[in-house]
Amino acid sequence: MESQQQSGIGSGLNEGDTVVVSGLFLIDSEANITGALERMRHPEKTESSMPAMSDQPVNMHSGH
Repeated sequence: MESQQQSGIGSGLNEGDTVVVSGLFLIDSEANITGALERMRHPEKTESSMPAMSDQPVNMHSGH
């Protein structure tokens, strides 16, 4: 049963069971933290996967 922002559970739970009401934020945050930790552990992977920057100035208006 669902009404506006509330849902009723008819079966499958026992008194005292933990119920997650919103896990999206936690999942997204944990993925970001895991990625950041991995980049800190292996910075050479991050640097080598980025394209090298040229020492030449960029003409933003070329081709116009």
